[in-house]
Amino acid sequence: MPRTYFGLPLRSAVFDAAVVLGALLLCVAGLGSDNFGVAQFLLGTVMCLALLFRRRYATIACTVVALLALFQTMMDWQVLPHDVAVLVAGYSVVKYSKRLWEGFAAGGALLIGVVLAVNDTEQNWEEKGSMGVALGSLVAGVWFAGLNARNRRLYVVSLEDRAETLEREQAHLARIAVGEERNRIARELHDIVAHSLAVMIVQADGARYVMDANPEKAREAMRTIGDTGRESLEEMRRLVGVLREAPDEDRNVVVLNQVETLVERSEAAGLLIEMTHVGQPRGLPQALELTAYRIVQEALTNTLKHAGAGTRVTLTFEWLPHTLNIAIVDDGGGQVPRPVGSGGHGLVGMRERAMLYGGELIAKPRLVGGFEVFATLPLRP
Repeated sequence: MPRTYFGLPLRSAVFDAAVVLGALLLCVAGLGSDNFGVAQFLLGTVMCLALLFRRRYATIACTVVALLALFQTMMDWQVLPHDVAVLVAGYSVVKYSKRLWEGFAAGGALLIGVVLAVNDTEQNWEEKGSMGVALGSLVAGVWFAGLNARNRRLYVVSLEDRAETLEREQAHLARIAVGEERNRIARELHDIVAHSLAVMIVQADGARYVMDANPEKAREAMRTIGDTGRESLEEMRRLVGVLREAPDEDRNVVVLNQVETLVERSEAAGLLIEMTHVGQPRGLPQALELTAYRIVQEALTNTLKHAGAGTRVTLTFEWLPHTLNIAIVDDGGGQVPRPVGSGGHGLVGMRERAMLYGGELIAKPRLVGGFEVFATLPLRP
């Protein structure tokens, strides 16, 4: 945070001190001259010191200077060197006052002061007129200079406020982005771990039941467990790699090709899956294809967990010009295994994935038994 003096930045405080010091030097230089005694010096000193408050208390400082100048006129003192403080005070009140009418009042007061000062001289009317025009032009120039400086100051203030607002908005968006990224990572971890563990648990239970009666089938189940674990580890490594690298939304990596591997793994765990494509499959943005893959993965995982081996599943991809419809329907006819736990995050994660791309997901029990999941994902033309 920059250092301040009397509530002002160092640069502004030094500048104001230099202005006051210059005005005081004019007072000192006038000492000993005609019509400039100790009284005039003291009055001028107070007028100059009032300029120290020309930024924070511009109206008060200008009022003090104006009253002292009026007192000077009433005392029939002529224009003195320190009267430059009147112009500085008028400029300051126009630039720094909170309300513009205060600047207009200061300009009017300066013009009245010019009239009084000129009228108090012993010159003829022609000389008074010339002097009045000159001083009036000087006052008008100072006033317009203050108005221009005021407009620039307010413009800078508005830019600073806008920058602060933008910074707050960016910080807010950053917090939202962090939260969304956390949710995305949580969904990815859930999808990877939940499916793999469900397959491994079912295979492990099956191997234990048939170990004595059918050792070959038990060994096959153990191989499936090993393959599933290795594939899950590879997916975890891939996820970490994605998190470390910037995403490329324009890269068409057909993640849906991996659905066949997912189906084979689920069939090895005991599901009976029939997969069909309606329409012409095509490459999609990586994130959208990953979303479709995760929806299918979670639906098959839930079927395996809650319906068990022997369940028939129909998996349909309907490719429309602007939409990809995915349907996962099971008959719930398998042998329900022992509960393997459910956290309730799977369906929520699937809905969030679909909604993220403007789609929707419906998951509900079937009246004839079983469960069905319908997902609609908009496709870019």
